[in-house]
Amino acid sequence: MGACTGVTDGGLERFAVARQALQNHSPAAGGGLRKLSVMNCPRLTNKTLQAVADRLPEVLDLCIYGCYKMTDEGLIGFKRGCCLCRLNTSGCYKITDSGTRYLIQVRPSLLLYHKPRDFYLPTLPLYKGLSA
Repeated sequence: MGACTGVTDGGLERFAVARQALQNHSPAAGGGLRKLSVMNCPRLTNKTLQAVADRLPEVLDLCIYGCYKMTDEGLIGFKRGCCLCRLNTSGCYKITDSGTRYLIQVRPSLLLYHKPRDFYLPTLPLYKGLSA
């Protein structure tokens, strides 16, 4: 769904409601939605994060890269009851270190991508000898 500039919170919430209803009505229809990418969808806000947390708790991997209207407040819904394992918030400029610290406290096993520049670790053996 990435880079869909016309996708709105309401559209994604209706999708989440329909997906939840399908799961409730026919559990054999599938194991649930595991990966969801809404990267670079500029119209999405915290309402989308709330819909995912409330209606799609089986999502393991969520990418909201570039969704710049999302804030720390949207992260509150991802508590211990959800299955979220990986979250990419790069480019979500209103999500601060404070918000990501909160999320790591309530979901300590979460793999969080927030600031890509922080992933270069020249002290790791893989990078030794590569720096000039």
